[in-house]
Formats: sequence, structure tokens, C-alpha cells
Amino acid sequence: AGLLANDTLLLLDEVHLSEPFRQTLDQLKRLRTRFSTQGVNTRFEHTFLSATPGAGGEPPFALLEEEKSADSPLGLRLHASKPTRILEVEDRTALERECVNEARSLLDRHSTVVVVVNRVASAGVIARQLTERLGGAAVVTLLTGRMRPLDRDDVLRELGLSIRTGRERRDDAPKRVVVGTQCIEAGADFDFDALVTESASLDSLRQRFGRVDRLGSYGKAEGVIVHDQSEKEDPVYGKSVTETVKWLKGKRTKKRPTVDFGVLALGLPEADELKKLLAPKPDAPTLLPAYLDLWSQTSPAP
Repeated sequence: AGLLANDTLLLLDEVHLSEPFRQTLDQLKRLRTRFSTQGVNTRFEHTFLSATPGAGGEPPFALLEEEKSADSPLGLRLHASKPTRILEVEDRTALERECVNEARSLLDRHSTVVVVVNRVASAGVIARQLTERLGGAAVVTLLTGRMRPLDRDDVLRELGLSIRTGRERRDDAPKRVVVGTQCIEAGADFDFDALVTESASLDSLRQRFGRVDRLGSYGKAEGVIVHDQSEKEDPVYGKSVTETVKWLKGKRTKKRPTVDFGVLALGLPEADELKKLLAPKPDAPTLLPAYLDLWSQTSPAP
């Protein structure tokens, strides 16, 4: 009913996860405008919320230039540096091994490290190996989207304030490694010191780095991207993984061998190039006027 009524403002959050619904809303607005012959304003509006909305579409609502300055209320977040190394390996076994090694190395300099991979099986292998090698030196937690909600709630409760945004970072706090999948990319108010991630599309990588030094108050964040060269087309991200790694490698220089994943530091390519770096998304079915008529009926049931 809300989609078809007047005086409606619909806010679609995490739009990068809901591309078909985004398209349906666009189609619905066009149809309403097309068939509004009586001169009555339809007053149906929608807007999208996302840190990575994708390419194309209307210009987004954005910050003013003065709001991007270092001394603005958002200055710390926007200007936080997140230098990131890119490592290339020959296969998935080597990728899992390198993720373990890098996580252990980062624990020497940081208290909370997150490892994000694209497959549940790899996350399990990495969590198991880290538990064996770290012993009691750090707490290792596995967090995936396939967990039962009850188990996931227990894990998040156990992690508690140790990884929450705004927490007090203390030198005497126990060291932690969270190993997860894409489930940490959306709706997770986590704040880690450092990140080891499997290569992914550019939008997914930016979501993952959004969970590192989230408020910009840490100031010592680090990142590592591990890329499996043997996989030319990822089952989830398609060819965007290879294209993204290629583009990121082009951002490096001899003086600066790392890529900065800070919010304002990385920037974005032109729209045509950006499309190649984004994860493929399904299209919505075409919304025809006849369907709209059926949706608007209340009796009999549509």
C-alpha cells in the first residue's frame, strides 16, 4: 500500500544489496508520472542510502566542500588514512595460508584484526589455523552469514564492546581476530584496527574497509588485499575482482607502494570504468502498467 499511496517517502537502505527493488521503484515513479493526467502531484518520492551506490543514476545527495574539510565534524572519518598492500598468490590454498600469516603479523602491531574472505569454507579453514597457531595469544572468532541466528547472537554478545564503534582502545585488552565473510559488509557497526581481505569488487572492498578505523580516531590502520591469480572469474563477483585488482595496482607508485582506502583518499574512476569494477547485480522484471493495476486492487486478492 505504501508503494501506491500518495504522500510517501521511501528510504531504501543498503541499496547496493537491493538493485532489483531500486529499479522497481524507479519504474513505479515513471509510471505514476506518465499516467497522472489530472495534473495532481503524485507526491511519491524515494531515495537510496549507501556508501557504495554504484554507477549511473541520479546525482547523489552529498557533502558540501566545507563539510569535507579536516576540521569539520566528519573530518577524522573522511581523512583517516588506511594504507593497504596488495599480495598476489597462485591458488586458494596459498590465499588461505597468506591470510593466516598476515593476520598474525598484524597482531604484532594491532589489538583487533578482521579477516574477510568470499567463501564460508575458506573462513572456516583460516579460523581453525589461526586458533591452532595463536594458542592463547589472541581470541579467534568465526562469523559467517550461514550461522544460525541464535549462534550469531551469542557470538556478537561474546564479542560485546571489544569491536564496537566508539569503544575505548586499551593496551591491556585481549587481542582478537574475527574471521568472517561478506556478512560484515552491511549493517555491522564494527571498528577494527586492521584488515586482511580476499580480493573482491571495488564496492565490496570499500564496504569492508568501512569497518576499519571507522571513526578515524585510531590513526594507525592497515590493510592487506590477498588476490588469487588462478581465479579469473569469481562465482559471486564475476570479472570485477580481476578488474578491481588491476585498477588498484595502477594507483600505486614507486614512492607509495600501497593503496590508501581512506574515504576521500581513494576516489573513484569515471562511470564507464567504474561499472567494470562493481559486482554484477540482477535486473528487476519490467514493471508494466497492467501489473500496477493488479497491485492496486484490494478485492479480490491480487
